[in-house]
Amino acid sequence: EASDLVGVRVLLGSGVEVSVLEASWEVSCMVRTEAGKEVIDTYGTQVWPASQVLARAVAAYAKFHRGARVLELGAGCGLASLAAAKLGLKVTATDFRQLPLSILTESARQQGLQGNLKTLLFDVCDLTVPLPH
Repeated sequence: EASDLVGVRVLLGSGVEVSVLEASWEVSCMVRTEAGKEVIDTYGTQVWPASQVLARAVAAYAKFHRGARVLELGAGCGLASLAAAKLGLKVTATDFRQLPLSILTESARQQGLQGNLKTLLFDVCDLTVPLPH
């Protein structure tokens, strides 16, 4: 639910700001370890510091490549994808879990970016499935 999400605003430079949602700890993915213990795994549901660096690089790229297509593998909650979509690039954001993609879809909806961004469940480790177009 959107009420279980926390908004984070990121300034990308040149006055461009993107809002990204991340899951609260309560709704992060529960994962069972090999030993059978349940643990919270926030992978893909939290904004990582490195995603801010990538989003800024995408913003710099977008200045010179208007309308380009972007494929993000392992998008998580999608800061870089949102930055690309906000700057007019056509984005396909992928992840191997649905929860991060649902969070990303809600972030895009709240900012009116649905026209530039689509999400796709995709496991980059599954070599039997080709890369999305």
